[in-house]
Amino acid sequence: QEITHQKSSRQQACFALSKTGKLVDLYKPPVKASDITGGLFLQKEKQNKQKEEKDSNMRNERITYEDQYQGHPIMTDKARQLGCKESILQKIDQIMTDMNNRHSKTFFMRFDIRFPQGYDYPNDNELFSQFQESFIKNRKRAGYDPAYIAVRECSREKHQHYHVALMMNGHKTQNIHDHIQTAERLWEKALNLPSKCDNTGRATSYGLIDDCMRNRQGQPQGNGVMLRKDDPEYERKYDQCFRRCSYLAKVNQKDASPKHQREVFSSRIQKNP
Repeated sequence: QEITHQKSSRQQACFALSKTGKLVDLYKPPVKASDITGGLFLQKEKQNKQKEEKDSNMRNERITYEDQYQGHPIMTDKARQLGCKESILQKIDQIMTDMNNRHSKTFFMRFDIRFPQGYDYPNDNELFSQFQESFIKNRKRAGYDPAYIAVRECSREKHQHYHVALMMNGHKTQNIHDHIQTAERLWEKALNLPSKCDNTGRATSYGLIDDCMRNRQGQPQGNGVMLRKDDPEYERKYDQCFRRCSYLAKVNQKDASPKHQREVFSSRIQKNP
């Protein structure tokens, strides 16, 4: 009994609290990789490697925490370390500059794209690419001369979604509704979803296109800004659009995509003849 008691006391003395708050046996030798079954060790190693690659990418990416880019306001918060990727801000600046050089009136709008709940969505961007190609072709045929930038992000639940900024010839359009409805129809077609009707039997959408008429807090906000070069408020409105567009450049929820998957999509800058 005395020996048993001594062994028990020795065991109690050999335990200590780890940094995670768990009891660790100080006399127990460390677990070897060869002793771990079920591939847990390899899985952990893979996760660590992915994290290292992500951290490396973030170190190589230029991030700004300033409140302006090229003289335009952007959505950052230096105190909370919420920054924007300069490569995306540069693309935004190029596209907005190009559109405003080509048109005396440019119509700017935003919308977001998501998958339906329970949808077996792929990890790649094939469906979004199909949608975006058909959507832009549709808008071109209608004479809107569209330009866009879009980004892929992943939420905490690892569900990918897309943010889109769209600019068009302001002489041809001044309202977001037709563009939102067209996006809904073409996105549902890309997903091969069956037709949907409301309680009265009228055709309706699945609501997978967010028209961005409310902010993240649920408060109403406008969407659809006309940039007219002869407008005394042109500079202020341009800055307003640039700041809103900079939301696409935020670092949060970036770099969570599978390896070799694009996160940024944009129309090409048209060369001068």
